[in-house]
Amino acid sequence: MEQYKHTLYKTGRIRQGDIIRNVRFHESFHYEDGLLDLSFIDFPHVLVLTQDCDLEQEFSLKNPEANCVPSSPDRNHEIFVDKALISVLVAPLYNYDQFFDGDHMADCFKHIYPSSYQVKTRPIPRDKTPGKDIRQNVNPRFHFLSLYDQSIIRDSIIDFKHYFSVSLRELKVLRKTNYICTISQLYREKVSHRFVSYLSRIGLPVSKEQNAQVSQSSPI
Repeated sequence: MEQYKHTLYKTGRIRQGDIIRNVRFHESFHYEDGLLDLSFIDFPHVLVLTQDCDLEQEFSLKNPEANCVPSSPDRNHEIFVDKALISVLVAPLYNYDQFFDGDHMADCFKHIYPSSYQVKTRPIPRDKTPGKDIRQNVNPRFHFLSLYDQSIIRDSIIDFKHYFSVSLRELKVLRKTNYICTISQLYREKVSHRFVSYLSRIGLPVSKEQNAQVSQSSPI
């Protein structure tokens, strides 16, 4: 079980590997009878996945001396925004114990399914092969994240099926008060590579028999 080092950046820009608390995912909104119906999910902690070079270029655009070229004395300065970002990609960090107990996601999906359904998340046995594979980062769907300093944040699990974008402006505001730490560069690259590898997997058709077997085992 590998433990990660972290760094604290009290001021400055958003960075890849930032851990930020209380981030909201805006799931949907629509008007009904003149009222706005807004659905959202609040995640206790998220990890920033967007590549750091993109975040650094975005930050440089806010520097008055960066990429601003005066076009003529009687016109405003021009700023070239071809490298600007619209949003930042993040992944929720699920509490280790809640994840293995199956208590980390069920509440988020209750409103999606009919009320007659009991929405559950399948528990995963910690001390058997499925749980050990997740802790050792053998299962490609999940990433186990543990910091040396457990007082910063407790052991967490990333599920690479769960990720979303946050408005760049919103995340900048949140960072001022909700920033926790940044995992060190070597470790953030590990997360990034495993995330990209999982997204680029090739999905093959599964028979009904195989699907039944998979549903009874650890998720992949």
